[in-house]
Amino acid sequence: MLKIVSYPTLVSTNDTAKELLRSNTKLELPLVIVTDRQTGGRGRDGRSWWTGEGALAFSLIVELSATKFERQTLPTLSEKIAEIVAEFVNEELLTPHEIKVHKPNDVYIDNKKVSGILIETTSPKYAIIGIGINTNNTTKEKPPELSNIPIVTLKDLRNDQPLDNKMLMEKIVKKILAILRNNETVGNTCG
Repeated sequence: MLKIVSYPTLVSTNDTAKELLRSNTKLELPLVIVTDRQTGGRGRDGRSWWTGEGALAFSLIVELSATKFERQTLPTLSEKIAEIVAEFVNEELLTPHEIKVHKPNDVYIDNKKVSGILIETTSPKYAIIGIGINTNNTTKEKPPELSNIPIVTLKDLRNDQPLDNKMLMEKIVKKILAILRNNETVGNTCG
């Protein structure tokens, strides 16, 4: 059974996952850390990730020995996870849009970023898979410093109709866990 720990606000779900791994040797894995508001999300190379209120931000902690992946093969996993996110995001759209995986770890709709994935390791034993998706937030609230960055949210594309973040997260995590157990390949299902 998947254990989910929810927080109202975090600086970063990945950072919280790292803290839990450092302080608790008896974690039930896999474990999901999810927050309603992330104030210091980040992407690759330390780039910041804006997580507006209502966005979906979560991290999945897995023990690598329970998967078919090793630490050195994790970069290939980022792209597979981006394809999973693209597939489920596409299901939530009410009208057709161009969805593409921007290798290795981002998802774009109509050439605007909707999601990012960051996989980190704390040791050869664990992987932390962080996923941010602009779901129920709106670009009307994005900070001024991001005004020139092409960002899109599902809420904006769904004419302000909210979607169920928990259901979306659970579908994504279920498919990720299946891939981790079986080392499945994921075909590009959209775009």
